[in-house]
Amino acid sequence: MFLPTTRKELGHLGWNQLDIILVTGDSYIDSPFIGVALIGRVLQRAGYRVGVIAQPDTQSQRDISRLGEPRLFWGIEWQHRLNGSQLYSPEKKKEKG
Repeated sequence: MFLPTTRKELGHLGWNQLDIILVTGDSYIDSPFIGVALIGRVLQRAGYRVGVIAQPDTQSQRDISRLGEPRLFWGIEWQHRLNGSQLYSPEKKKEKG
């Protein structure tokens, strides 16, 4: 089962609040090779209620607030660069960072 990403998914689990919300700039895929999924699963197995917000719109509060406030903390994962092609913008200019 995926970690919840919406209030509807929280409801299906019978949860009304999460302990921890993980935020990632990457898309969320439930795989042991994806950092946010791995961290979320470890925390979940330790007994915490964990949810994920993937690729939030940084120009609006709607995305970041969609799961409510976590009981304990927010965890932020920086976007990863997986290969050399991601070092360039769509205009083929070298990205900074």
